[in-house]
Amino acid sequence: MPAPKDPSSNRWILSWRPTIPPANPLPEGITRSFISTPSGALELLSAKPPSNSTSAALQSPILFCHGGFGCAEVYVPWLQHLASRGYNAHAMSVRGHGHSWAPGFFRMTFLTTASTLATDVAAGVAYLEKEYGKKGEVILAGHSSGGGLVQMVCDQELAEVKALILIAGTPSFGA
Repeated sequence: MPAPKDPSSNRWILSWRPTIPPANPLPEGITRSFISTPSGALELLSAKPPSNSTSAALQSPILFCHGGFGCAEVYVPWLQHLASRGYNAHAMSVRGHGHSWAPGFFRMTFLTTASTLATDVAAGVAYLEKEYGKKGEVILAGHSSGGGLVQMVCDQELAEVKALILIAGTPSFGA
């Protein structure tokens, strides 16, 4: 909140505007792409096993969903670790987080529900199914409130997944 222009004034101006974080350089082996949705573009970070990997790569892609105040970048160490062991690992940022599209303050605060955010996660699952050509093979992992969102994706049958991983996840019903 900016300081009043006149120091003797008791009025403060409350203003808000979405900020787009600067693009951090990603480590080698991590790529950033965007999933196109009717609402806006969602950030997807991906790490694939090295082409010279002799281990049999897990054919099912893993998709990580962050918790509140997080973004896809919190999973970069995990993406690197899993890719080095032959896994196709991905992390996405739901709307209003990371480099995904940012709705306005009113829309994000009052009109964006957990179910709405769960549709973002479902869009990530659908994108990976299309990329890998396998329906129902994505392994979905969520941390904290992202754990609640991935449960909601399954509860509401927004996507069919091979497995669900909860990392200190909240329940999908109110939290």
